[in-house]
Amino acid sequence: MLTKNELQLFLDNHRIYFGGDRWLYDWIKCNDGFVFSVQASNFHHSHSKDGVITHYEVGFPSTPPRYIDMKNDDVAGFIDADYVIGEINYHGGIAYDEYQMDV
Repeated sequence: MLTKNELQLFLDNHRIYFGGDRWLYDWIKCNDGFVFSVQASNFHHSHSKDGVITHYEVGFPSTPPRYIDMKNDDVAGFIDADYVIGEINYHGGIAYDEYQMDV
């Protein structure tokens, strides 16, 4: 089961330079094929407390998510980290073998 620390470590190790001082996290690919975007920065609808990300911006899921209410939108903001982790765990965890760099 994925933890908050493991999720943050994975995201930090899979950043993509976007330009200027902006970075994006790579898509999260799960073991059952589910794919979605999970982002957190000053430019996203996310929140951190004491340097720990507590809420993420989630978007563009490959199929309707089970634990994240997208409200019929492509992107949902301020999604609690526990729901993001629940979604990933529901889909069998992160497909680490799909990435160049493993955590």
